[in-house]
Amino acid sequence: MQVQVERKGAHEFEVVVRVPYEEYAREVEAALRRLQKRVQLPGFRRGRAPVALLRKQFAHEAHEDAVDALVQRYAEKALAQSKLAPVVRPLVTAAEAPAPNEDFVFRMQVAEWPRVELKPLSEITIAPVRVEVRKEDVEEAIARIRRARPIFAPQPDRAAERGDRVKLDLEVETEDGMPVKEASGEGLELVLNEELPAEIVEGLVGAKAGDTRRFTMQAPQDHPRPELRGKTLIFHAKVHEVAVPREAKDEEKLAKALGMEDASALRERVREDLEKEVERINREEEMAAFWRALTKAHDVQLPEMLVQEEARALWRDLVRRLESQGISRDDPRLRDPALLMDLRRRAETDLVRTVLMQEIVKAGEITVDDEEVEQEIEAMAARFPENQREEAKRALGQGEQRERIRAEIEVQKAIKWALSQVRREEGRTLSLAEWEAERKASEGKEEP
Repeated sequence: MQVQVERKGAHEFEVVVRVPYEEYAREVEAALRRLQKRVQLPGFRRGRAPVALLRKQFAHEAHEDAVDALVQRYAEKALAQSKLAPVVRPLVTAAEAPAPNEDFVFRMQVAEWPRVELKPLSEITIAPVRVEVRKEDVEEAIARIRRARPIFAPQPDRAAERGDRVKLDLEVETEDGMPVKEASGEGLELVLNEELPAEIVEGLVGAKAGDTRRFTMQAPQDHPRPELRGKTLIFHAKVHEVAVPREAKDEEKLAKALGMEDASALRERVREDLEKEVERINREEEMAAFWRALTKAHDVQLPEMLVQEEARALWRDLVRRLESQGISRDDPRLRDPALLMDLRRRAETDLVRTVLMQEIVKAGEITVDDEEVEQEIEAMAARFPENQREEAKRALGQGEQRERIRAEIEVQKAIKWALSQVRREEGRTLSLAEWEAERKASEGKEEP
């Protein structure tokens, strides 16, 4: 066996493997002998067909069998001799059958993990956008609450429209007269919006106080009561009141409707919630600025084979999630070129960040001990109901799950260390409303 390595691109190589003709010929002969035992040609008993005749009729099959045998025998040895470390399965291609006394040749396309020299982080500058909560942000948040929690004003002669609140008595039964008590009641208040089944909304639209309505709908197949699944339900409604939504102008009443003492308490709660949201946004902006600066400072060359494999893995993960929702992998949307391009961009981004993160871990001499892993497992298990925590701890502390937790801790420690090393400059400061407007304007305009 002779091995030759040729560089083909960024961390990509072609390994050319040459095997003497005599060895190829022996494998072809062995393949023909195996065929001889199981095929029967006209005029010959099974196992008695001449090898010369088999060679004419089954040359391609014998060649393929010989290729499989030789690749299986020499691929790993050739990789070891080449001193390459494939990061994805090598792509093997074989030449046609060689002429007598010519070597049999097969080639392997090999991709290695990218390597990059990390620049001193102290030379990298980030200037993240900083978001702050301003008075106008609080006012807009309260306005949204007003719109979401309207006050309903009764209108005696109004015919109910979508968005109105209807006060009514409701009796529900199956088509064979069985009462559905959990859906029935007196003095019920229903807001005719998309949260209700469309049949109920349609059945009540146009009704006035004093009207009675009868309408039907089909119970869903996953109804909690098996005996109701798929059955036709009959609704008998007696309407008592139709009320029109009005924006809550009185802030004191709005606060009390939300269970708060007064308008001051409402505003304090709104500001607290906005501050928490802004804290999250600022962390994300800091990380985005960090990765932009780090990526710009390093030219990470990705082998095409690795990018394709990562994009395929993202696609398979997407397919699994959609199949769990009842969407077939044959759905044409999963082959949409825009989707596939987006997955490729995500693959490239993920790989570049992984390469750089590995170098940061080395530069920061980041380690994770067992105690840190145990503490994280305890914290994660604490989020489960008390009667499930011990089982959760056992599951989280085993095998691949434990290693994933260790890797995540390592990444978080590495990021924290890296952020402590970079230089910082004052970035733009935006209100929450300004930040949201910029983000909305930039949607769909990200550069590849």
